[in-house]
Amino acid sequence: MLAETDLLLVEIADLGEREQAALAFEARAYDVGLVPILDRVPGRQKAMLAASLDAAGIDPASLIHTETWAAALQLGNAARCSNAANGVDRALLARFDNARSLESFDRQFAVFDGLPDDAQADLLVSVAEESDCRAGNARRAAWLAGDLQAIETSILTSFRGNTDLRENLVDDRNAGYADQIVQFQASDPGQDLLVAVGVGHMLGETGLPALLSARGYRVRRIQ
Repeated sequence: MLAETDLLLVEIADLGEREQAALAFEARAYDVGLVPILDRVPGRQKAMLAASLDAAGIDPASLIHTETWAAALQLGNAARCSNAANGVDRALLARFDNARSLESFDRQFAVFDGLPDDAQADLLVSVAEESDCRAGNARRAAWLAGDLQAIETSILTSFRGNTDLRENLVDDRNAGYADQIVQFQASDPGQDLLVAVGVGHMLGETGLPALLSARGYRVRRIQ
């Protein structure tokens, strides 16, 4: 399959451009007039969030000007439950010169920045709850076992019932990805595409396999 690939499509192809990513993040991640980070979550969650930040070595006071979604991403990165350098996308990008992005750093951060306040708070709570890595390790084990239902259940649980999180972070982005995949294929019908995206984009009725199947593509699981 790899030898036959003409074009690699990934979420972001220029993952190595750290300065570009940092600039896109900093353009949206900070604001004035924000309340302390612990006051942005329900009272019953404050102690848990404080403990998660402490374990990650993050002083809550340092986040006073940080948007809630950005604090969630910083906490997730600090928890280091996985190493992004070991991602499939990076491994494939190292092998293919002809690669294109399905979205940009700015577009990705814009999605987070556009979340309603309650959705951002739920995102922060979810990241804090999973900062001990147990949920991530369970998803990894389910992936290795091919248990997509277990992964979908786990990810849905992490959304804490907040439909804005699912619609903005997954469903809407999947629809955009599907549009681009179809356009890339239509631009050169003879080329073979390899699409590599996170597992969260592969699940359920709004996942990429289902969306492409609905557009007439034959979808077949091979592993």
